[in-house]
Amino acid sequence: MTYAKTYQQALERAGVKDDSIHHEFVSGAHGVKLDFDVTHKNRSSLLYMAGVMMKASMIMRDFEGSDRIGVLGIDTGTTQHARDVATVILSSGFGARVFSLTTVKSIQNGQKFIELTDETKELLVDHRITSVAIDDDVGTTGSSTAQPIPIMRDLGVQDTAVYYDWVRNPRLPRLDELQVAYRGMIEAWLPDYQPDDCILCDSGVPLVPYGREPM
Repeated sequence: MTYAKTYQQALERAGVKDDSIHHEFVSGAHGVKLDFDVTHKNRSSLLYMAGVMMKASMIMRDFEGSDRIGVLGIDTGTTQHARDVATVILSSGFGARVFSLTTVKSIQNGQKFIELTDETKELLVDHRITSVAIDDDVGTTGSSTAQPIPIMRDLGVQDTAVYYDWVRNPRLPRLDELQVAYRGMIEAWLPDYQPDDCILCDSGVPLVPYGREPM
């Protein structure tokens, strides 16, 4: 059994994937939601640290030879996780300067927007950071992850790659459009369904509407 498969099974046992319910996503599609708050809220757990170490190793392997790297957390869910990944890289003797970068989420007309903080913009410009590793939890379409990338490019970033805990679709179209590489510690496909053809609804699995919490 591979390390990734063992990690996936441990996440499922921890409750990241709950097959007893399914969710309506912002797109209107239905599917099983992955909730990494279950593990990210317990930073002292072995499961959390295993994810941090694995993601740091992937980034160091891919960015070998870079003299400075930014590690960007997407939304509040991965901000601290990205900081911990950056700390591991910095303490490993990797040889590059490592910067922890952050984003902020806003909701406009019911849509989620991910923007770089002013501090992050200043770091990118002042330190001439040209390589950024983006840390995110779930890859579904790549749309949220992709939002800061055009701005980063305008600020001088030339090399960007995305690292997910779990990639749930074989292609992430928004990142493909931007020609940005992405990888998942786990790459296991979870189907999404249109409401009229939702197998989960037809099977009687309770649906949690978008923006609501499970009962």
